[in-house]
Amino acid sequence: MVEDDFGETHMLRTYALAWAGLLGSLSLLTSGLAHAGLSNEELTHLSSSVVKVRTETRLGDQGIGSGAVVSPNHVATSCHVIAGARGVSISKFGKSFAPVAVKADWKRDLCILKFDDLPLAAIPLGDSEELRYEQEVIAVGFPNNARKPQPSFGSIKALYPMDDSVIIRTSAGFRIGSSGGALLNDEGKLIGLTTFKSPGRSSYFYSLPVAWVKQLLDAPDSTLTAADQPPFWAKPEAEWPMFMRVVTPLMTEQWAALEQLAQQWQQQERTNAEAHYYLGLAQQQQQKLNSAEQHLKQCIALNSLHAGAYYQLGLIALARGNQHEVTRIAGILDTLDSEAAAALGKAQEKPI
Repeated sequence: MVEDDFGETHMLRTYALAWAGLLGSLSLLTSGLAHAGLSNEELTHLSSSVVKVRTETRLGDQGIGSGAVVSPNHVATSCHVIAGARGVSISKFGKSFAPVAVKADWKRDLCILKFDDLPLAAIPLGDSEELRYEQEVIAVGFPNNARKPQPSFGSIKALYPMDDSVIIRTSAGFRIGSSGGALLNDEGKLIGLTTFKSPGRSSYFYSLPVAWVKQLLDAPDSTLTAADQPPFWAKPEAEWPMFMRVVTPLMTEQWAALEQLAQQWQQQERTNAEAHYYLGLAQQQQQKLNSAEQHLKQCIALNSLHAGAYYQLGLIALARGNQHEVTRIAGILDTLDSEAAAALGKAQEKPI
């Protein structure tokens, strides 16, 4: 199996996005640190329920992914990890276990492997309805075929409504081999599965919601690993969700194209804070400051924790020479996103 960023086969190589980050660097993979309210001991205990998923194709190629124990004898992972595999197994503590069945939602890219007598505890499941922007999270998986599960720390940067739940974008990064890994909150509960990202050094990292895991646990068993359709993120670009379509013009700084897409998004979903944010961002970059300010403020009215919108409003205030407003926004950013606050501080040091 020839793998891409997250273990997906060549069939799934249609996701070709990259993003040039606006607000600082991404979280690095880190180990041995307490974070998000969890002690080292608690994180180690939870990591014992994150497994390595191994696959073999009919041609003998090997694949690696990650999985999370979500119920007794059930391990959730990304469907693209096992798609088309002749053999699937998980490994933990030097032992290997073969599933006896699978529950699959190929469109959502979510699969649950069923086992007999799996001696691993399930991670407590959180609630997708309680997720919020800037909430601290930990992504745990096996990046680059690591020997042990590796944590990556960050926060929720965006929540995109989809299929009665939300796709989660985080600053907690993950790499090839991490597909299907656990996304944990500060209480050690599973809130998502790390699934796909935009390529490049400054990437967007997306996770599926635990709400979908709960739904799939009630689905019937199957023994098939042949995909009946590609996942939503690997379809042709015209069929991508809007939150994916805006990334290409953002990355290439095609602000007029971004504005056009964001306008379509905002017309389709008038109460979507992200649609207003991208529309305001595109207009701000084209010096349409009055209209940009309107949409960025509407974004904040819909989501008071949107650090990106506050940052762009800070830049608008700076361009207008409104130091009082810049200071006010910087104070808000200090409580939401320290990197955004630092970026605004650096912007103030540059000549206008």
